[in-house]
Formats: sequence, structure tokens, C-alpha cells
Amino acid sequence: MHRPFRLSDSGSTRASAYQFSNKSVRIGDRTHVVWLDAVAIVRGRTYDHRSAAWGETVTIGEGCDNHTNPSLTVDAEGHLRIAYGPHGHWGGWNAGRFKHSRSLRPNDMGAWSDPVNFGYNATYASMTHTRRGQDVIAYRGGEEPASSMLQWQMPDGGWSSAREIFRQAIPPQYTNMGSHIACDSADVLYTACHFYNVGGSDNAPVTGDRSRMRSYGVAVLRSADFGVSWTSLAGEPVAVPTLYHRSIAIPPAGQDMRLCGLMTDSRDRLLALTCDATAATHDMILSVWDGGRWESTNLGHHAGAYNPIYAVATIDSQDRVHIAWFGAPADGQGERPSWHSPLNDVFHLIVQPTGGDATCRMVSEPNDKVSSWLPAISRPGPFHNVDAPVILYTHGSAGQGCSPTDKTEVYCVMPD
Repeated sequence: MHRPFRLSDSGSTRASAYQFSNKSVRIGDRTHVVWLDAVAIVRGRTYDHRSAAWGETVTIGEGCDNHTNPSLTVDAEGHLRIAYGPHGHWGGWNAGRFKHSRSLRPNDMGAWSDPVNFGYNATYASMTHTRRGQDVIAYRGGEEPASSMLQWQMPDGGWSSAREIFRQAIPPQYTNMGSHIACDSADVLYTACHFYNVGGSDNAPVTGDRSRMRSYGVAVLRSADFGVSWTSLAGEPVAVPTLYHRSIAIPPAGQDMRLCGLMTDSRDRLLALTCDATAATHDMILSVWDGGRWESTNLGHHAGAYNPIYAVATIDSQDRVHIAWFGAPADGQGERPSWHSPLNDVFHLIVQPTGGDATCRMVSEPNDKVSSWLPAISRPGPFHNVDAPVILYTHGSAGQGCSPTDKTEVYCVMPD
């Protein structure tokens, strides 16, 4: 890969977050990337592979706060499609609804349609386009405790009502579902999430008692009729909304893990990446649903002396799995690194489809004073393959709260 290119020096404190959304697509000789400038401005830029040059930065829209999280995909005509904006009911921004737009010209992010608003106390868009020409989006939303929700675009361009897919049977409190959406070559939909909560409404989500914060596990459902009905991967009907249970679990079942990737390969097998976000272990577990069962491999040993804290995963056109992850080594006293440790760096792990050799290398520029973190990686869709993924990451302070004025640097690492 090339050395990191600085896209912006005005990035948000969550410029390239979050792991469930796609932020780069390549169409022909152009790669388009999106990120968040401070505090909540959705920006984009295009790389021309013929001239090996970046175009000017464009402004696409503005969201609520540093959770604005643009999610990008592309349709059969080459028009870019994007959803971004809300942070649930906090602040009342756009009544908790996403803004969804389509580029006016194919393979060009210079102009966009007027946004369409939809969503129910929504946060954290994970969006894909489908072969039937409609977008589908999974997100955290609904009433507290927030659930994993799904909406799909109607043929006329409007959006369905929000449908609750996964929920937790707990009193109202902060939850993070990490909702993902994926589809295979037949437009079979897969949606998955983790079941994280903070252990009570009296516990703050970031600064509170971490021993009370946990996920019950990670689960996935399948729909062959575009969201009308849902089953387990084994084909057993599941009424939604559903609680977590082992018949729909992604490995390891019943453990405090986060969902960091959901994708299908060229054989329409489902793959999922689950990670230990507490940095208590090196666990990065890649699981493949094949022959009616899960086959899992722990890739954490490839991290060496670093403790992986969070990861994002994709699959390329040769069925190689690419994982962009960030983490830091334990300090001299053996203490685990924090989520936004200044020692964090970003790495790229490539796993061969045969389960053979894997390679891992640092892609951020080493710096022991400022964190490089929050990687995003190119994800494929029905009309945009990934031959070699692009990695974005944020370099800078985590800031305080959801709307800090701190500015970060945003970097892009292009493939060779």
C-alpha cells in the first residue's frame, strides 16, 4: 500500500468511525471516499487512478454530532448513495431521522439529490444496495433501551416503516447494538448485531463502571423475502423482534464480544468477525457458515505485542478477508490499553481464503503521542467489487462528549 495520504486536517473526533458502515467505493478508474469533518460535516473526495491524483474536497451535508457516520454504497447505474446524520433522539436533530441522498451524476460526488428523511430515533447507519435496486439499512433506534432496527427503500424511493429486529429485555438504559446489514447474490438479506448495555440507567456509557458494561453475545438472522420473514441460518423461523439466544448466535456464543464485520463470499457463504473490545484478550474471531455449521478461527495471534481493540472486515473479489484493526501494546505495568490510547496504531491483516498464510502490517505512521484509530475499510456491494481495499483512519484526540471542537487529521491508505 501507499503511504497514508492526509485527506483533511479538520476532521471530527470520529472522522472515520464506525465499523458497520462503508466509506469508500471504486467505480472504474475512480475511488470515492467520505468522512466526517468537525464537528459533523460530511465531506467527500475522489481519487483518479489514471492520473494518480486526488480531486477537491466536496461538502455533502451536515449531521447531528460526531456520530453522524456517513454510510456509502452505489447502484447499477453508478450513482453513489449515502445515508448520514442523527444521533437518536439526542438534540432533536432532524427528528432522529437519517438523510439519504443519491448523486446526480454517475461516478461523481460533486452534486446530490435533495435528502429524503427516514428513521426512528436512529443512529449508526449500516447500508447496502441490492440487486432489486433498493437500499436496505440497519441501525440502532427505537425507544430506550434502543434496539436493532431495519428499513428498506420502496420502489418509489420512499422508505418502509422501521422494523425492530433484535432487542434486549432490560430496563431503559444505553445500548449499542452494532447493527450490520449484508446481502448475497440472490438478495438474501442478513442482519446481525451485538447485545451490549451499560448495566443500568445509573451507569454512564463511557466514563461509568466498566465492569457492568457487557454484551450478551452476537446474533444473526436471514431473510429470503426482503425482510418480510426471518429465520436462523439453519432455516428455523424466528419471530421478530427477538432476544439473543444460542440458536441464532455467532461464535463465540454467550461471550462479551462485539460484531466487527458481516459479509458474503463468492459462494454466498456468510462470514462474520467478532472481537473482544475490552482488550482483555487478543481475540479476533473469523467465523464462516458452511455446510450448516460455523467454522471459526481466532486471528488474534497475528496482532503480536499489540492488543486489538476494534476492527473492521471486508472481503475482496478473490475471497481474501481483509481486516483493518487498531490497538496498542500493554504498558510497562501490564495494563490494557484504552479505547483511545495515544499509543494506538492501525494495522491491515489479510487472510487467504484457503485458510493458509496471513499477513499483517502497520499502515498508520507510528506516533507515541497521538492516537491513530477508528479505521474504515472498503466493503463490496452488488455493483462495486473490492479488488484491493482502501483504509481510512483518524489521527488525533478523542475529545470530550459528542460535539467537541477538537480537530483531527483524516488519512487514506490506497492500495498499490
